[in-house]
Amino acid sequence: MLNHSNPYIAGNPVRGQSHFVGRSDILRDVLRLLHNPNANAIALYGQRRIGKTSILFQLEHQLSESGRYLPVYFDLHDKADLPLSQILYRLAGQFARYVDVPRLRQEDFDADGVFFHSEFLLQAVKQTQKQLILLFDEFDVLDRPYKGQVGATFLPYLRKWMAGAYQVHFVLAMGRRPEDLSARMLNAFNQVLSRHVSLMDLPESLAIVRKSEQNKTLYWSEGSINRVCYWTQGHPYLTQLLCSEVWEAAYDEYPEETLSLIHI
Repeated sequence: MLNHSNPYIAGNPVRGQSHFVGRSDILRDVLRLLHNPNANAIALYGQRRIGKTSILFQLEHQLSESGRYLPVYFDLHDKADLPLSQILYRLAGQFARYVDVPRLRQEDFDADGVFFHSEFLLQAVKQTQKQLILLFDEFDVLDRPYKGQVGATFLPYLRKWMAGAYQVHFVLAMGRRPEDLSARMLNAFNQVLSRHVSLMDLPESLAIVRKSEQNKTLYWSEGSINRVCYWTQGHPYLTQLLCSEVWEAAYDEYPEETLSLIHI
């Protein structure tokens, strides 16, 4: 059997430069933020599976490659029930992916966040001599109306941090539109720039479909490509999923072949 590899990523965020497609306008807006002296945060919002996490991973990669920035990705989706001290302890743990920090002790992270901000953060950033970029995923978890949980502690802490931060930028990805957030959330972040992550345009969708042509495992007819783009309407997840299913079905039927033309 030939060593064929399905090039489509369905169900998981896209990691790696070679697999990421499009979104140049959104990436450009975030990079512009880094040179804007009047703003230090931007919110990326859009429906589920529209590619927000993939954008954060691509930003993480690009900013790291530049050598000027220290990007730290942090997913909030499973942390709604954690107190502030544990949130900051886990956030510090993410820094360890990029910075050679001393061994972290959970007991050092106090309930008011003083150790994290006044000691740990200063040492970590000083060590790298790079500009810190915080990439927060599932940010609207902070808007859950549960007293005493993450929104009641981390939200005001983060807002204060953002207000006094110098040479620190924040990218906040969330699934809800700004107008759907609570008044408390809107008041806390009313000065934050926002950018809608919408459906992909036709060239971006075509680039996803033709991924199998790049690794020479599956070649599509123009009619087939047009059908895929019509059915998925530029939704990146649906495009990846449909192409992945077609690819798997084709190789189930012809496991020994490099398929030169697919008709749907």
